[in-house]
Amino acid sequence: MDLGEPSPWVWLRDGVDQLFHAVSVWELLVAMFPANVYAALAGLTLGGAPAMALLPRTLLQVVFLAATLTVLAPHLRRWRTTRRRAGALAQS
Repeated sequence: MDLGEPSPWVWLRDGVDQLFHAVSVWELLVAMFPANVYAALAGLTLGGAPAMALLPRTLLQVVFLAATLTVLAPHLRRWRTTRRRAGALAQS
């Protein structure tokens, strides 16, 4: 990559893109959790190595979900505040 080119991550600074990607990752993590449970309980192997046990796998998933919620929190807070203001304006 040329130093004169913008970083491919520059577009992630936009709030709408952050919101979209955080929701997408959160949905992906939730949708894949049953497969993670199955992999841990069925004793699957990955490249000959055993899959991660269920407890560490679940804790890691919780960490990733918390990270996506950290990105979502300001957007949800702003959305809730905007809704309250719009409701107050509609009532007055």
